[in-house]
Amino acid sequence: MSVDGWPFNRRAIAAKDAGRHQEELAILLEGVRRKVDTPYTYERAALLLERARQLQQALQVCDVWLALPEQVRHQGAATGRKIM
Repeated sequence: MSVDGWPFNRRAIAAKDAGRHQEELAILLEGVRRKVDTPYTYERAALLLERARQLQQALQVCDVWLALPEQVRHQGAATGRKIM
């Protein structure tokens, strides 16, 4: 069973919209630690870390995503992204 990532993402997006980027990253990294099922969590966290030149930590975030069971990754990607 996987952890629903959307509660983390909603809080992170609210922090992002308010310009609180450190808070956004902290929320996303908590989601990564809990191994949530939404690709956005990992993608955005890795992007923010890369922008901060924390490349090793960004790579670790990607590794956590890739270490999740394939079913979780596929399900999260399928429900998290819609083509409009």
